[in-house]
Amino acid sequence: MRRWLAIGGALVLAAVGAVLLITYVQGAEERALEGQTLVSVFVVTDPIERGTAATDLEGFVELREMQTDSVADNAVADLDDLTGLIAAVDLVPGEQVLLSRFETPSEASVDTRIEVPAELLQATVSIEPERAVGGRLIPGDLVAVIASFEPFDVGGVEPGDPDSLNDALELLGLLPDGATGVDDQGVPIGLQTPNSTKIIIHKVLVTAIQLEELPRETADGASVAVEFAPTGNLLITIAASAENIEKIVFTAEHGLLWFALEDPDAPVVETDIRTRGNIYE
Repeated sequence: MRRWLAIGGALVLAAVGAVLLITYVQGAEERALEGQTLVSVFVVTDPIERGTAATDLEGFVELREMQTDSVADNAVADLDDLTGLIAAVDLVPGEQVLLSRFETPSEASVDTRIEVPAELLQATVSIEPERAVGGRLIPGDLVAVIASFEPFDVGGVEPGDPDSLNDALELLGLLPDGATGVDDQGVPIGLQTPNSTKIIIHKVLVTAIQLEELPRETADGASVAVEFAPTGNLLITIAASAENIEKIVFTAEHGLLWFALEDPDAPVVETDIRTRGNIYE
């Protein structure tokens, strides 16, 4: 009997000790929090992958109370502050949800990790998605640059330079038939080039892509099997030599640019200028 009484007494003392310890710890925490202001912020509870939409954060974060001095700048207390944004980096459990770690989809499409050789220039052109592989190009891709031009007056090729004019006429296969006369430089009036298209540069590096408008979404947010094309122009930054940058800018100013995705190992094939006179050949 004495043995059982001793065991029971020990258990009672252990229970009382545990209660006293818990009470002391809670009291210590309360004493530590005295004079401290608590604020609510969201904390990551499960890994969040880069690119995750803010609307999909439920179940991956929770609202917790923290001391003001331990709350990071840009800590998020209301998920509505992240509307329209996506995670810019991978987020790990335990870290606070920060506004600075989110970005818009258009910002996310810019890949600053592309290394550009020092001797190349970079320029940005605005182009419709259908002229840039349906908007599916990504930074790091190589493209063939295609230039298309509407007819233009031959006299404007190289004013005052008969040799350049003759070279242009020979290149384009033009004859002065139908001309209405000649100007003071001997250039047939009314003579124009045909519509023309040609690949002018091969394997140009794409360094960044931005959207002027966000891609369309389904009304109910449901996933679909097809991809929605961008609804606005793409701002595509490319890197090329100074001479090739001039060609690209000239075409963007005075004609139409097309970008064709090109494999790094694809052979470079030189082609003729395409006009209505040889398109059926």
